[in-house]
Amino acid sequence: MQKLLRILFIFILSHQVPMFAQGVKQHFEYESFEQARAASMRAEKPLMAFFTAEWVMPCQWMEMHTFTELRVQELLQNAYTGVRIDIDGVSGKAIKKRFGVTKLPTILIFDARGTLKKTIEESVSGTVLADELEDFLSAYGTSPAAPVATIEEDPGIALPVPILEISRPAIIPEAIGTSPEVGNYTIQIGVYADYDNALNVRQRVNEFSDLKVSIVEHRQNGLVTYKVLAGSFADPDLAQQQLLELRNHNIYGLVKPIP
Repeated sequence: MQKLLRILFIFILSHQVPMFAQGVKQHFEYESFEQARAASMRAEKPLMAFFTAEWVMPCQWMEMHTFTELRVQELLQNAYTGVRIDIDGVSGKAIKKRFGVTKLPTILIFDARGTLKKTIEESVSGTVLADELEDFLSAYGTSPAAPVATIEEDPGIALPVPILEISRPAIIPEAIGTSPEVGNYTIQIGVYADYDNALNVRQRVNEFSDLKVSIVEHRQNGLVTYKVLAGSFADPDLAQQQLLELRNHNIYGLVKPIP
């Protein structure tokens, strides 16, 4: 009997681990925008779409901090339909293009009729996001003012225009090495005023290297720039060796300490 109970306990535990491993992504219960949009209309709830990518550090910061905020989780569970859109996926790229998303992270909030009402184009804290979600409910409610269109009717959301853009200092610091397992040095490939240029450089580095390449947004005196950082290293000599390999492919940069 004890052996049977032990096997049962191990079985239950093994099935619980994936749930915890998914962590913050669990409250985004839908895997595609179309599924989430359909559910939003059926439930007559607003839709919140979070555009993200694993290589963008402000996105990962929001995954770890913003979306673990209790108020945010309660709002997504009770008052909103939420969807996480990875722009590196085929469907994610299509949705990104469809709604003209050019920055990461970006949050689009639609009312229950599928009309885009709010755009957030930067990383925000859990407190700020919860306040915005609550303000949205106050402004637009949780029910449509007119009969909800069916999915086949596609109520004119192919190319929306943002109604509101939030402009605040970025939440994410420039530092990318805050945990013990991350090194103290990185390779700064360049600093770019245009986000697309930073993306192109990242793609080029990925063609010749397995390094994890991050794009870090930096704001100062109203000027926004994007740093392309490749890898993290325990000491500068290791970073310099990797930089020499990149130079063989005409990719140049500087070894810098992680703040």
